[in-house]
Amino acid sequence: MFDILGTPNVSANDLEFVVSSLPSNQFGYFLMAPVQGTIPLGGGSQGFLCLGNGIVRWNDRPEFILNSGPFGFVTLQPDLNNGPFGYQFMDGETWNFQYWFRDFNPGSTSNTSPGVEVVFCQ
Repeated sequence: MFDILGTPNVSANDLEFVVSSLPSNQFGYFLMAPVQGTIPLGGGSQGFLCLGNGIVRWNDRPEFILNSGPFGFVTLQPDLNNGPFGYQFMDGETWNFQYWFRDFNPGSTSNTSPGVEVVFCQ
């Protein structure tokens, strides 16, 4: 499950991502792209990548690599003025987000959360 809390208002900068129902104690990170897609994850992975061209991985800073802990959820309140690789979100932009994570179902693999679309405003 992927929930958005707060608002997509860049000035308020109070957006928060919450992903639950994850396997416990597994690492992962967010992905984003300006377009949606439906791509099966190959190589033994499970799920679908719901993002299209222009994918950005949120793995450039240690605070973006998250662990689901014993209760199987992660949260991230990104700085909309200093996103991955210094990206600044702008009024009117649409971005699609998804969480990629390690999974053991039944063996070692990876999986993805549902995708979420966010239209940013001022």
